[in-house]
Amino acid sequence: MRYIELSTVPSENLDFHYAKGADRLATPWQVAMNRAEFLATLPIPDGPIVDPACGSGIQMVAFANVLSRPALGIELDEGTGEFAAQNIGSVLVSSPNIRGKSGIIIGDGREAKLALEAAEISDSVGFLHLDPARPKNSRTHGLDEMAPQIGETLSAWKPYLTTGERGPAIMLDLSPRLTDSLRTEVEEIVDSVWPNIGRTWEWTSRGRGRIDRLSLWLGAASSIGIKRRFVRIPPDFEPTLIIQGAGRESEIQVSNRYSKPGDMIAIIDSALVESGLVYSWFEDVLSGQSVEWLDVKGRRPTIRHSGLFDLPTPEHNLLIQAKGRVIATFNSPLDEEILELIIDKAQAKSIGDIRVRARVNPREQPRLQSMLDRRLDDRAKGIAFVCNDLVDGSLLLCLMK
Repeated sequence: MRYIELSTVPSENLDFHYAKGADRLATPWQVAMNRAEFLATLPIPDGPIVDPACGSGIQMVAFANVLSRPALGIELDEGTGEFAAQNIGSVLVSSPNIRGKSGIIIGDGREAKLALEAAEISDSVGFLHLDPARPKNSRTHGLDEMAPQIGETLSAWKPYLTTGERGPAIMLDLSPRLTDSLRTEVEEIVDSVWPNIGRTWEWTSRGRGRIDRLSLWLGAASSIGIKRRFVRIPPDFEPTLIIQGAGRESEIQVSNRYSKPGDMIAIIDSALVESGLVYSWFEDVLSGQSVEWLDVKGRRPTIRHSGLFDLPTPEHNLLIQAKGRVIATFNSPLDEEILELIIDKAQAKSIGDIRVRARVNPREQPRLQSMLDRRLDDRAKGIAFVCNDLVDGSLLLCLMK
């Protein structure tokens, strides 16, 4: 174990330092701060923050900054640990009391006793954040490919965590690529260390239908009665949108009814669908309406619904890629021939802008979109989109509402 002194040079523009190639793996600062601000609303036990696999330290320093607590990071790679010391010191330069009690240890994150002794920390740990390293450039991986191992790390730190009425406060930062079965394995590992501890799964997205982070909040860091939470972080630190509830494990079924002109269609954020909370959201924004799925898989989950959306706040629009009413159907995949028919229909309906939201070859999509943009009269006020109805393979031209 080796203790690294923190840098005290301020970073005015939050230009963080990373080991080579590690910048794309680091938690984005906007996500890190959003999590830290949420954590500050919870009854976290007293004590410092510890991160046994801190990497470049971005998430840890956000926690320390918002919670005004000292933080100890442990990193096996010496070069990465040096960068973490710079990042933490530069953000905490305005908080000398916190910075003076914070530090980086180069060593194995499972050696809890040695790490605390090296940092001269005698207080019990108030919050544990664990983001184990995962294989690079891998679409899937098993839990045994993570380092340090989750179970071994939790067991090692168990004696040193402050435990309140709801147990210790822990957050596991995991790969968004974990399958349902792997998430079940994670819960089994947690139960082997803390049986029946409270838990809340969180899916975090910054848009484009992508899950940026998957995390499991445990004990005092979990939300009572909330099994799942979906967090949509808008750009520029606008209000965060949170959908939460029990979730729905059952597989979504595609409708067997064809769409027809007059039907209401919407393309929903695929990250929300992946979180299993889309039905919880429907209860709020499509209350009492019938909802049928036309396309479930892929980047553009599509529904047919019986009425208008009732959105509580403007931020809820972030979860709708497009919505409108069907004005024409075409029983063919999208190609140049069908595009001509779509353009004719658009001109007759005074539509000046059509967005391609249908399944097409990614190399063809820009060309088809360009053809639409050139041929349509941008002085026409109507706006529409083209999407798929996988029930019968047809294309739907929808006038946006």
